Amino acid sequence: MQISACIADWDQLRKYQERYGQDMSWAGDWYRSDSFTDWNQSVRFNDAVGELFLDIRETLPSEAARALEEFLVTFCPVVADHSAFAAPQSPGIRHDAFYAALAPDEVKRRLGLLEGVRLSDFFARVGEDLDQQADEVISNLREVVEFVFMWAAALGQAASKRWGLVVIIY
Repeated sequence: MQISACIADWDQLRKYQERYGQDMSWAGDWYRSDSFTDWNQSVRFNDAVGELFLDIRETLPSEAARALEEFLVTFCPVVADHSAFAAPQSPGIRHDAFYAALAPDEVKRRLGLLEGVRLSDFFARVGEDLDQQADEVISNLREVVEFVFMWAAALGQAASKRWGLVVIIY
């Protein structure tokens, strides 16, 4: 299975959803898929990062853990399976392939979750965990750092255009 993100012109996407519903043959005018989707297209990798977070969640400061959890649930189905937070959904935007659908305001809010987090502390803890036990999917800390920044970049690009973001699993 693959996972990717599309930044979406929310008004166009709503119009297409109202007109065509689940038929994706109309896709094209409402989204822009960029290079950040090419770096990691594996649901397995997203889940591995999510499982790593779940393993170390209790060792993080509670506010940082909460913010990171809500951020990661947007892209990591396994985190959503073990969280009080659900993958974000936007009323009127629905497709079987859409794991998450973030309206423009929710894009900004999710990106803002990282503002209060000392990512260097989080990454140090991730590195310690990876040093203690090898992961069969994640080969090194750099992959996790790039993963977090890749998804932050996706949100940032959508926010800069005042667009939404759709996370697609196919």
